[in-house]
Amino acid sequence: MEGYFNIKVKFVIAVLLAVLFYVSYLYLFKEQTPDSFELTRDCTTAEIEAGTTKANLLFERYFEERILRDPEWQSRLGRKDSNNQWTSLSTEHLKIEHSYNQAILSYLEDSILREACLDEATLLSARLLKDKLKTEIEAYRYRYHNYPINAMNGVHLRIPALLINQHEINDLRDAEAYISRVGNVPKKIDELIAGLIIREKKGIILPKFLFPTVLASINEIIKTTPDAPNLIIKKFEQKIALLDLKNEQKTTLKQRLLDAFNQKFIISYQKLYHHLKVLETKASDGIGVWQWEAGELYYAFKLREQTTTSLTADEIYNLGIEEVARIHEEMRAIIKKLNYKGDLQAFFSFLRSDPQFYYPNTDKGRNDYLKNVRKIIDSMIVQLDTWFISKPNKDVVVRSIESFRESTFTTFYKTSVLGSNAPGVCYVNTRDMGDLPKYEMDVSVYHEAIPGHHLQISIEESLSDLPQFRRLEDSYTAYIEGWGMYAEYLPKEMGAYQDAYSDFGRLVWELWRACRLVVDVGIHHKKWTRNQAIDYYKENTPNQVSTCEKMVERHIVLPGQAVTYKVGMITILELRKYAETALGDQFDIREFHEVLLTNGKVPLDILQDLVEEYVQSKKD
Repeated sequence: MEGYFNIKVKFVIAVLLAVLFYVSYLYLFKEQTPDSFELTRDCTTAEIEAGTTKANLLFERYFEERILRDPEWQSRLGRKDSNNQWTSLSTEHLKIEHSYNQAILSYLEDSILREACLDEATLLSARLLKDKLKTEIEAYRYRYHNYPINAMNGVHLRIPALLINQHEINDLRDAEAYISRVGNVPKKIDELIAGLIIREKKGIILPKFLFPTVLASINEIIKTTPDAPNLIIKKFEQKIALLDLKNEQKTTLKQRLLDAFNQKFIISYQKLYHHLKVLETKASDGIGVWQWEAGELYYAFKLREQTTTSLTADEIYNLGIEEVARIHEEMRAIIKKLNYKGDLQAFFSFLRSDPQFYYPNTDKGRNDYLKNVRKIIDSMIVQLDTWFISKPNKDVVVRSIESFRESTFTTFYKTSVLGSNAPGVCYVNTRDMGDLPKYEMDVSVYHEAIPGHHLQISIEESLSDLPQFRRLEDSYTAYIEGWGMYAEYLPKEMGAYQDAYSDFGRLVWELWRACRLVVDVGIHHKKWTRNQAIDYYKENTPNQVSTCEKMVERHIVLPGQAVTYKVGMITILELRKYAETALGDQFDIREFHEVLLTNGKVPLDILQDLVEEYVQSKKD
């Protein structure tokens, strides 16, 4: 209780500091600070050193104060300041975050950027923080324009995922916090339900056909039997088994967790389930944010936020149409090489139906798939020195995804707790091997593991000279997924995809992302129906119908997110072509990758600036 009190005191202090920032701004400054980040005058060396120190202190304070208000983020970073609590979803919490962002932005503009006496690296960080804060302030207007309960990344899924995968238990205190956290779930669920009620009044309700999957996932989360204990309980028992505690202590801890799980956790999830059942009766099958108040403005904002570009919905749609046509032509060339007698659609059907392209839907088939994923990763690791200067400082392992997330994900990557020696994890959904064609195995591993997300994120986490907000915040999806898609393409130059079907699988993934440009805009801007969206995938890709349906569900609940992959990849490839052309024999692929990977996540326009600076430095 004392720890909780201290946390509350720190929280209040953080809020008061934010208010103080804002009041100071109103009192001291009258003029609007320009958006320019150029030096307004010549600064002395001493002034630059002083300004840089002041800015970096602000960056660290900003990050620490944000962390203080976000216990779940703390756990993802291996921090334990308040690991018995959950991050608030309340209206009051959202207001506090909004006011804090406004205050920090004002202070940044008027106390840091007004004079702009900063070194180049700090000036870039200040620019990134300003853009980030302005985006979050604009996003506050649309704080209820979303589905907090969904089958992709719903709050109800993130709760058990954090307990199982990210809540570390290294001593008795950690175990006590785990039990408290499980017991505190009802408050989180109550705040979630309150938010659902607000959205309902605004006409923002999850489409009716998505409710069964969400409801099924809730049942899966709370399911437990004597023969198969719940994973939240099982993982806890596995973790405390490693602690240096007496057996009596461990027995007591297990019973306390069981009581908290049965009396608090399960009851709160049952309450959520019943609320959703009522909400389901009020839902319709309509999709697309265009239905909502200010929906068109919201979608335009999401495209800017997600792609970090000024591309309009129509421009993204047309780009998608062009890319789909181009990739289809490349696919036809491979079909011709394979001497297949039939058109592209017939070849798609062949890939969907022929057993040779799938592992058996058995335990052996699943294990064989996972073993081959490991082999693909190892084949990339031995080549890294030739293509990269910086490399991952931690391993990556391969695991099957947990049962409560099987209804949503196929393959994805998750980094380990920051600062730990634990490896990153490449998760594979092996529930239905029909969703994992052999010809797509290589490209999926390159994207998620090496040279994709594991390499990029591991390097980013090691960039200790960067402010923490640049290394550790989840942002700039276009950069992250753009790199992931570039990492699908790069292995072809590294000697991969020797098998024609594997190379076709590479194009399947690129085609899939090109189609996303069309379908996302189709749903949210052109008012497509669910069937129209599914049919577009069925007609233009070889993917299983179930996979097409899942992707359309993703578009529905995460508007704009799926378009970032292709936009990011195209940008990186264009920047590489520019550097190769400008530098000629001076171009070094390892140096180019170093520029892309050692500045942390950045918007695509900033990435262009960094590459241009690199090219100029090589010419000088």
